[in-house]
Amino acid sequence: MLESNGQYCIIKSIAKEDDTKIQSLIRRSFLILLSLLENDDIDSRENLIKILNVCKRILHKKGYNLSESIPTYNLIMILEELSKSEHKNKKYSKELIEQIYNLYYKFNEAECVKVKDKIKKELTTTKDSNKALFLYNAKKMLDLVTIKNIQIGS
Repeated sequence: MLESNGQYCIIKSIAKEDDTKIQSLIRRSFLILLSLLENDDIDSRENLIKILNVCKRILHKKGYNLSESIPTYNLIMILEELSKSEHKNKKYSKELIEQIYNLYYKFNEAECVKVKDKIKKELTTTKDSNKALFLYNAKKMLDLVTIKNIQIGS
């Protein structure tokens, strides 16, 4: 904060919107989400939302590699949605997000298929709407991870 009084405040942005940092911001978002699944903390949740908003601003202002910008934007939206979700089985949720996080940074097709099958099976058997929404978002995120790795591989 540079200056403030009762009617206004002037702040300086210390987070430069640098498109080269978007991947590190996404990594940080994954890690904060994983920590939220372990210990739900309002400050961490708000911090995650701020980081995701910076990512969205970067994509809107600067753009990004076009073939990656749409999947990246969708990934950011899903991370935001998952941060707002209610997780009754935090251990299961954290485990699944960790698997997707690992696939995002070190893709393994066999592992990806195994996780997708697990999600599909859970989706067909669950009666809990919160869990179904979480699984649906996890499935969409896994699809985006697959798209990202297909683009890199080609």
